[in-house]
Amino acid sequence: MKKVVSAILVVCMLCGLTGCAAGTTAETESAEQSAADFETASAESYPGTWAEQTAERVILTIKESDEPDWYDAEITWREDLPQKDVYTMRAHYQEDGSLYYEDCTYVIRTFEEDGTYTDELQYENGSGLFSYSPSAELLYWTDYTLDPSENVQTFIRADDLAPETSDAADASSASK
Repeated sequence: MKKVVSAILVVCMLCGLTGCAAGTTAETESAEQSAADFETASAESYPGTWAEQTAERVILTIKESDEPDWYDAEITWREDLPQKDVYTMRAHYQEDGSLYYEDCTYVIRTFEEDGTYTDELQYENGSGLFSYSPSAELLYWTDYTLDPSENVQTFIRADDLAPETSDAADASSASK
């Protein structure tokens, strides 16, 4: 009986090792493809409006700045909410095809009924990265200041969307 159990354990270990090696090769090839994919992203791939992929409630706007290879970005909620997170940063195009920043300001913006607002600073000089995948047509945002392993957001191009404003909401309700 011991010999049968030992034989089964040896077979399981060999299968496991073989499977791990195959998985590692596939994972390595996938990682190499992803890295190559990001390297092909041109600086012109980034400007525009992007919506968070899952619910399209978070909007990322990237605009060319007046300096070559620099881009101004803002991330905020799309809805006209009484309180929302707002991230603003200036990112630089990198040789690997990504946009890197280290000057992010993150505030929680609270709006009053008269349209004025106050900002509660959460952090300054935050760093992070935008990476675009041309083959998947997705933009990934990693906030290095907060827990980066849990703060990777995926965005889709959404140039037809824009953050709602109180003025737009008022005009919309006035026309009804």
